[in-house]
Amino acid sequence: MKKYPIVVLCITLLLVIASLVLTFVGAFTGGTEDPLFKTGIAGLIAVPTLGWVMVAVYNRVHMEETVVDKMVKKQAAEKSEEDSEQENAAE
Repeated sequence: MKKYPIVVLCITLLLVIASLVLTFVGAFTGGTEDPLFKTGIAGLIAVPTLGWVMVAVYNRVHMEETVVDKMVKKQAAEKSEEDSEQENAAE
C-alpha cells in the first residue's frame, strides 16, 4: 500500500481545517476586508486543489511500477501452474 497519498490526504485535511478557522476568525474580527478572511478563503480553494494535483502526479509517475508489479505476479502464478503440471505429468 502506498502511503504517500494517505499522508497528503491527512495534511490536506489539516490545512483545510486551519483555513476554515482562519476564515471564521477573519469574518468575525474584521469582515470580508480582513486579511485572515482572505487567506482562509484562498486556502479553502488552493489546498484541496494542490493536494489533488500532488496525488494525481504521484499516481501518474508511479503507474508503471503498478503495471510491472501486476505483470510479475501474473508471471509467477503462471510459472507455479506450469511447475505443478510438470510434477503431475511426472507422476
